[in-house]
Amino acid sequence: MFYGGKNGHKSCYIFFVLIVLVFLSLFSMNETDQLLFQNHADIYKALAHPTRLFIVYEIAENKRSVTELAHKVGVDLSTMSKHLEILRSRKIISRIKQGNQVFYRLEFTCILNFFECVNNSLIT
Repeated sequence: MFYGGKNGHKSCYIFFVLIVLVFLSLFSMNETDQLLFQNHADIYKALAHPTRLFIVYEIAENKRSVTELAHKVGVDLSTMSKHLEILRSRKIISRIKQGNQVFYRLEFTCILNFFECVNNSLIT
């Protein structure tokens, strides 16, 4: 389920360097930088919940319906819909209507590399 292969640690290092550069650039941030970093923060906030992380993992390989996801997580449809809307509002996922059902799929696939980086850091 994770992506990045042998370069997981290298990707993690690159991500760390990028984070350091972001913090260093805060001292001379212009409006364009502020907007960019605010967009980054909004995406990280959307992912900052265990249920939403689970959703991303679940739909990484196959689209899933609200009902399937709600059942797997053990929440009601209303709660699941709220989580899905947060992810969709940040364009992390998208929805596909097929007949009477709505399915969700991962759009922001590069996030899986970041997840692998975090997992590698937690393991070591």
